[in-house]
Amino acid sequence: MIGVLHALDAASGRERWRHRHSAAAAGVAAGGRWVFVESDGDLWTHDRRTGEIVDGAFPELEGRPVQVCGDILVFQQSGRLGAADLASMAEIFTTDDYVLDAPVAVADGVMVAADRYEGNVSAGGLRAFDAATGRSPWLVEPDDLTAVDIGRSAVAWSRPLPDLPVGAPVVADGLVHTFTRDGAVLGHDNAAGQRLAHGRGTRAADDRSAIPPKLITKAGTGR
Repeated sequence: MIGVLHALDAASGRERWRHRHSAAAAGVAAGGRWVFVESDGDLWTHDRRTGEIVDGAFPELEGRPVQVCGDILVFQQSGRLGAADLASMAEIFTTDDYVLDAPVAVADGVMVAADRYEGNVSAGGLRAFDAATGRSPWLVEPDDLTAVDIGRSAVAWSRPLPDLPVGAPVVADGLVHTFTRDGAVLGHDNAAGQRLAHGRGTRAADDRSAIPPKLITKAGTGR
């Protein structure tokens, strides 16, 4: 049934409660005594134990819940990310930067979203935000090959590519291998980002199923 929110017992799988909204429900997040869901453009707050809607809870919030990180609810509203404190029900911040209206990854207090341009279309860039402050510690440009230090939540290195990348990079033998749309096959040092290898393959526009050839390394520098 469209718009029905179900709560299941994690141990037995039995249904504890259900609540039917008047429109499709999406973006479920749970934390503390709350369950959050978006339906018909509104953010609804349910009691986690009973499923009942709690009137007056988080009255200033709108949009789609993303995830609960500790005591903070992360939500998405009108192309921007925001956060609210579960204890006080108060909004903490809304980001100044717009992101793509698409799923957001949240881990270790960092939100990562697809960067937005020309409406709700992404060119492939990524933007990170601190889930506690909304500050953006790093940005990945769409035409660059970028390595991010997860521990420091900072860009380790970034190198321009001759064309848009095709597929996912492959890391092997200390190199990050990248295949680009114009047929280039590149190998960058995993630690510093220095280009150590450069080869040619089949143009992706001509044959999307082409497999990149073996990399040709520069003498004395490649592996």
